[in-house]
Amino acid sequence: MSYMNRLPNYLALGVLLLVLASCSRENRDRLFVLVYPNLQFEFEAGLNPNFPQVKAFTPLPTNFLDLAQQNGVDTSLVAGIFPLDARLTALDVNNYSFINSMSVLICPADEGECNLQSDEVFYIEPQLQPFEGEIRLQPGLRNALRDLRGESFRLELVFFLNQPSPFSVESLFEMRFEAVR
Repeated sequence: MSYMNRLPNYLALGVLLLVLASCSRENRDRLFVLVYPNLQFEFEAGLNPNFPQVKAFTPLPTNFLDLAQQNGVDTSLVAGIFPLDARLTALDVNNYSFINSMSVLICPADEGECNLQSDEVFYIEPQLQPFEGEIRLQPGLRNALRDLRGESFRLELVFFLNQPSPFSVESLFEMRFEAVR
């Protein structure tokens, strides 16, 4: 077999080795978990689906220094704070069918508003089935260290509706992050 016949095999092997070399295992070492539970609010009836609906919580304490101290972690060892999980739960009506998608943003407490493009930490894309009484959000890839290392932060829940909200829904939002080495 000539060299020219083997060239596609060599190219395929080279591409495979390049792909395997670029896929490094995630070597995050979890130091502690930051939990933000029980953020309760009311989703009002009649909200306009033509504009994003924003629920803002500010200032919220980060508890970063307390958690680092409780876990015996030197804060200089924390290289990142990454989203772990989040959920929105209906407390009275078991129906979020009017929600099309949702983003969770965090930014410094002294900023007027968070930026949808750069401050997103959790999200949920539109689903084929309507959302029911609990929405589990997907973690984003953003390192939230800049926002959660200080004393307080601003949290914005941004809802994109597919119809006007037909009724009020008492809601509970919870989220967790992991501080890693």
